[in-house]
Amino acid sequence: MSENELPRTEMDEYWNEAGGAKWVKNLSHLENMLAPISRHLVASLSLENVTQVLDVGCGGGRVSAQVADKLGGSGEIVAADISETILASATVARKETTNLSFMHCDAETYAFEPDSFDLIISQFGVMFFSTPVNAFKNIHSALRKNGRLNFVCWQSIHENPWMKTAASAAFEILERPPSPEPGEPGPFSLADKELLVGILSSAGFKSIQAKPISEALDLGTLDQAVSLMTDMGPSAKPIAEASPENRQQAVAKIREAMQANETSAGRVKLKGSFWLVTAQA
Repeated sequence: MSENELPRTEMDEYWNEAGGAKWVKNLSHLENMLAPISRHLVASLSLENVTQVLDVGCGGGRVSAQVADKLGGSGEIVAADISETILASATVARKETTNLSFMHCDAETYAFEPDSFDLIISQFGVMFFSTPVNAFKNIHSALRKNGRLNFVCWQSIHENPWMKTAASAAFEILERPPSPEPGEPGPFSLADKELLVGILSSAGFKSIQAKPISEALDLGTLDQAVSLMTDMGPSAKPIAEASPENRQQAVAKIREAMQANETSAGRVKLKGSFWLVTAQA
């Protein structure tokens, strides 16, 4: 075991097994759905005098590739993810982008070369840390003096009907799991702005800003939306573990809820709300 390798955590196992497989299955769909959010993140980046960029939790690498294109020949981006499953797909999809490289690591604990990046970015890749302050301290150590951190993370589930609508429908049939504790690793761990700013401040960041933004997210056709929300989101695990009868009823409820948000063009659209966060090392 090398100095940068640690025993696999529960999160590591999830993203390299069931979670990673589901993400790859839905990758194109998810990237298209999240495209409006990606545009906000990429537009927030100042790339003047930036030569080295790190993307934490890069997923399929679409944002990484967009930033690589903007850098052109003046810079390089390293796209890191905890999931070898997702990285295998991303490496093939982005092989034509020559200033983009992929790295398998857990950004929470990986021993990055100190002062090696001008900019660190993330699209929904920083909400799953088991010890957020320590994780952001580790990310901070990888930034050069006055380096920038730009990322997006979800606001609360109540501000995200694209996830809440399906979950509420499914839990009319299935038992609702306990709500996570504030800061507990998961999609909404950084939803509380005060908590978010406090974590970044404790990790050594300054000039912290968190801008609330909402977008209408396109979940696809009715069938695509139902498939996605059955596979992913708060109700995915209870659905997978339910009896065949209860599973069928829960999926039917999700279909009803998605159909109620279907546009005349045959697309399901629901609001997604997130924080656009910027900070300086």
